[in-house]
Amino acid sequence: MVRVWIAATDGEAQELFYPGCREIHDRIGALRGRPPLRREQFDAEVESGSLYVGSVETWSRALPGAGMRSAR
Repeated sequence: MVRVWIAATDGEAQELFYPGCREIHDRIGALRGRPPLRREQFDAEVESGSLYVGSVETWSRALPGAGMRSAR
């Protein structure tokens, strides 16, 4: 499963996506005895490519063949 969040800029995408990601992570993590998600962990996941969170330009460069195409 690939999780993708795209916005006008990388910073905007990360700021919009983080709160919901943290909420879900923390809810499931609590059931499994895991600590809450820290912002540093989230940023590391974005940086490593585990979470695709950024602008269209960022991800069209990062993902070969991922150019945005119109669905018709």
